[in-house]
Parts: sequence; C-alpha cells; structure tokens
Amino acid sequence: MTWQPLGCNPVTYSCPAGYTLSGQTCSITVLSAAIPNYYCSNGVLSGVSCVTSSSYAASANWYCPSGGSLSGTTCTVSGSYGATVTRTCSAGLTLVGTLCRGYGMGGPVTTGSGASYSCPSGGSLSGSTCYTTSAYAASISSYSCISGGVLSGASCTITSSSAASISSYYCNSGVLTGSQCSITVTVPATAN
Repeated sequence: MTWQPLGCNPVTYSCPAGYTLSGQTCSITVLSAAIPNYYCSNGVLSGVSCVTSSSYAASANWYCPSGGSLSGTTCTVSGSYGATVTRTCSAGLTLVGTLCRGYGMGGPVTTGSGASYSCPSGGSLSGSTCYTTSAYAASISSYSCISGGVLSGASCTITSSSAASISSYYCNSGVLTGSQCSITVTVPATAN
C-alpha cells in the first residue's frame, strides 16, 4: 500500500500508445518476419532457387575434306576416264593403226577395224567412257546443340531453375512463433 499525504490524489501510471501497463512497467511485443531455411528436393540450391542441369550428346556437323558429295556420314566421289579400246580385223587382214589391211583376190583390201571398249580399272562403261564412284568416311567439322543448351566439347548442357521450398524458419533475435519472430520490449511506466 502506498501512503499519500492527506488531501492528495494517489499516484497513477501510464504508458506510451500501444504498450501494456503492468504495475510500474510498460511492455509491447514487436513481431517481424522470421528468416526461412530453403531446400531443394531436386537440383542444387542457389539463393531461393533450385538449379538443375542435364546433358545430352551434341549433334555432329559432317563434311568431305577430300571433296565429293556428303550423304549422312559418307562422302561419295564420282570420276571418269577413257575406256580401253580393243580393235579387231577379219581373218586375213592385219591391223594397221585403226584400219585393217590385206590382199584379196581383187588386190589390196582396206577396211575399218572393229572396236570394243572395256574398263580394266573398274567403273561403269558408257560408250567409250568409264564412270567410277568411290566412297569414304566423312569428317566432323563441328558440333551443335539442336535442342538448345550450352555446347561443351561434344556435349550439350541445359540448365533450368525453379523456386526452392521452405523447410523451417529461424530468428536472429527474439522467439520464433510460426513464421514470425516476437520480441518483448519493456520500459518504465510514467508516473502521473
């Protein structure tokens, strides 16, 4: 009990706006957002995001270093050369140059020789020309990522990100309540 002189009013106490009076003390609870802990169920945590990467083989770009026509991973080279001619004469006649000469009952005989063609070095004969086709393996000039991504050597890497999940919260100061931190501040009450 507080004794007061006769004729005086008893002492009262008051608090600033928002504070709660308890005896001669004022208190207020201040709330602030707690700090979340993030995690990733898939990928690597980066800040508040989960980063995932996947790789696939890059697409090879082929070319024919020795010329020719590219088809898939094969180069085809076409060429031609003159066919070998074989000339023949009828019986009794002798080949002289491209003519057949000899003697018959009527005197000297001169006729054209018969000619046949062949491709001794291979190829396909057309008239007096041999046509050849050869193939060899194409070479890789470069690689590319046909589905996007970043090229590294012969591989492509695609990187994507998604929002990380919150596993828990913590407070640097105060008491954790759900997703908030609470701090109780007390000051002396003002006597009136």
